Amino acid sequence: MSDKTIAELEKQIAELQENAHSLALQGNELITTQTQMQSLIHQASDGIIQFDKDGKVTSFNRAAEKIFDYSEIELLYQDASALFPRPDEYQDNLIDWFIHVSDTTEDYFEKPLIGLSRQGKKIKLELSVSLIENDRLTLFDDFSSDEDTTEKELISCLCILRDITHRIEIDKELMQARDQALAASKSKTEFLSSMSHELRTPLNAILGFSQILEMNEDLDEEDQDNLKQISSAGSRLLSLINQILELAKIEQGKFEFDIESISVDELINICLSQLQPLAEMKNISLHYNENENLYISSDYKRLKQSLTNLITNAILYNHDNGSVTITVEENTQNNHLRFNVIDNGPGIEEDKFDDLFEPFNRLEARVGNIPGSGIGLTITKKIIENLNGEIGVTSKLNEGSNFWFELPQEEPE
Repeated sequence: MSDKTIAELEKQIAELQENAHSLALQGNELITTQTQMQSLIHQASDGIIQFDKDGKVTSFNRAAEKIFDYSEIELLYQDASALFPRPDEYQDNLIDWFIHVSDTTEDYFEKPLIGLSRQGKKIKLELSVSLIENDRLTLFDDFSSDEDTTEKELISCLCILRDITHRIEIDKELMQARDQALAASKSKTEFLSSMSHELRTPLNAILGFSQILEMNEDLDEEDQDNLKQISSAGSRLLSLINQILELAKIEQGKFEFDIESISVDELINICLSQLQPLAEMKNISLHYNENENLYISSDYKRLKQSLTNLITNAILYNHDNGSVTITVEENTQNNHLRFNVIDNGPGIEEDKFDDLFEPFNRLEARVGNIPGSGIGLTITKKIIENLNGEIGVTSKLNEGSNFWFELPQEEPE
């Protein structure tokens, strides 16, 4: 054998050794990658099961072991059909069943995939399926509608399963609690409405007779004072009953609106003129700068009721010699008008803003001896919201409050 031949053989041997070393390195990298992947799969919080094309288990992570109460070694290379009950047409092909479920289920909380534990207990599952065909991964949820003429061969199927049994039970309990709360609220509303009607009839009679007695000139001063107390207390009670009836009507969806074009100036001036005596009695000054050509589309009666309620509160919950200012602003972004009722009273703590609009919650710390039912703001809020508006409050302690609401604006004809 010549020296040249020997040199060529040595070169080939060296190349083979280099290739072998490279393959060994690649093999080690592949083993490391596979080990890392297996570690990630086993640490995943969702159950992950891999099947071969015949539906036999090739991987079963720890989360799946916890869900089904089987160990991986028990199911490895075994038929796992018993874990997934299904219709007769899919009894011979578990993977087709997974594909069918994934393709036809929009909401697993409405229609979950059913699994069976070792004890035969039903498990409600959320499913995600991925297919490996011709050595490439196809996410089933991302199937393209474009036809691929390449012949596909299913190699394996990867299923990611999430146990949603407990979440479904919680959702069911929440739905039941909500239904019970709605039923209780409806019963409360019906009771208040019924009782208010029953109370209003005799109360009107009491007020009527007290007014007749007040006309008797033979009564002495003490009797007249007593009758005035009866009339005053009866009137306040009748006002409360009427407000309760109105609140019940709103909650029962029986509130109807008569939408019309309303002049802002006319509305506010009427409210202020009617409340001027109350303001003078409380030494409160009222301020409003007129805005010509401002109109809103709303229910005149309900809007006047809401505005009157806010201004009345601003007068009552104010300092002696305080002031109430009404302003109207145009919101050009949404074509709304914003009404502000601003007082310089004691103010309200920010964490109590939401409580203001709850029925019968009068924030006792700021009420003192001021009469009221505690549902005026609740009714106002429901009226504004039913008129497609928004209502809110800003306030600072010892500086005052601004109760505001926004409603759709309308251009004058």
